[in-house]
Parts: sequence; structure tokens; C-alpha cells
Amino acid sequence: MTRGDGQVLIWSGSLRLSALRLAALASALSLDERERVRATRSPLARRRFIASRGQLRLFLGRYLRISPKDVPIGHQLEGRPVLQPAAGRPTVQFSVSHTGDDVVYALTTGGAVGIDIERTRPDLDWRGLAARFFSHDELRQLWQPSDFYRLWTRKEAMAKAAGGSLVAWLGMDLATAVTPDWQLWSWSVPDGAASVALRASHSPC
Repeated sequence: MTRGDGQVLIWSGSLRLSALRLAALASALSLDERERVRATRSPLARRRFIASRGQLRLFLGRYLRISPKDVPIGHQLEGRPVLQPAAGRPTVQFSVSHTGDDVVYALTTGGAVGIDIERTRPDLDWRGLAARFFSHDELRQLWQPSDFYRLWTRKEAMAKAAGGSLVAWLGMDLATAVTPDWQLWSWSVPDGAASVALRASHSPC
């Protein structure tokens, strides 16, 4: 699906795939990515990485109209994956988030993008977290867990798009932090919430 004038493409998927599907996705990984898989001890972490990165390559490959194997994924200093620029191609930015076996991807040429998905955790003290991080005005808007998760995902999506500290964004009142350069969308998912944030490309990050 797409969101807003910024044309953010959003795709959701699952990290729980058949062995045959995982093998096909693993064949699309780069040498560095395959080395990472081999170095990962946890079978669950290996499966989720192959599924997440392999499907990301499929998503980007379809958009760029190239083979998933040829998608030039690099990494920033902090390890965040990015699409390496190429002559004659618009700057494409993407973001990935997963919770358990659910994964969402966002892709755009409109600027810096961040996406986040969270599932409701019955054991989470969401009131305590909100009291610790959210402003007084925001606290007055929280009546149930869905309100908390919606606001949390919006802040985490903005932190990813801005490239800043999540803790810093959690402490910001979005009513004052969101400028006209930002576009935000949120939607409900089964037992949770998801949000995507787009910061216009002309705005410094």
C-alpha cells in the first residue's frame, strides 16, 4: 500500500516461512549477509534474518527492476542497512521493523523514512513507560494500551527517519516536535499498532 503525497510504499510480511522459501531467499543474500548467517548461533535468529533480509531484497529488487541479488545494500556506521546510491537513479530510502515473526517495510524517494510495528505485550507496564517518557499533554490522551502503542510507534518511526536517539524522541511532545516537513501515518494491526514517518528530503536530518 502507499501512504500520502510522499508516496511511501509499505509492505508487510511474515518471518515464519517454509524451509523451501527460506532456501530461495538465502540464495539472494550477499556474501557478507551469508557470513552473518553462518556466524549467528541461534537457529531462530538465523531464520528471521534470512527471511527479513531476503524479503527486503525482493521488495527493493521489484521496485528497482533488478535481481534481488544485485540490490546494492550497504550499512551505515551504526550498522543500519541502506541502499547505496547509483548514478541516474533517485535516492531511495527504506526502513524495516519486525516484532516476533511479523515484519513491515517502508520505501520512498520522498525523503528520510522510518517505520515501526509493535504488538501488545500483556506483561508490559505501558503506564509506567508512558509516565517515564511522555509529556503531560500526551499522558492525558492515553486511555488504553492501543493509545500507548500508537504514540510509541510514531515516536520510534520518527527516530529512525531522523537518525537520532530513540530515547530523545520518546521524550519529545509530538504536538510541538512535528514540523511541516514531517508526515506521519499510523494504523492498527492485530493486537498492536504500526506507524511510518517521512521527513522531506529538503529538510536536514
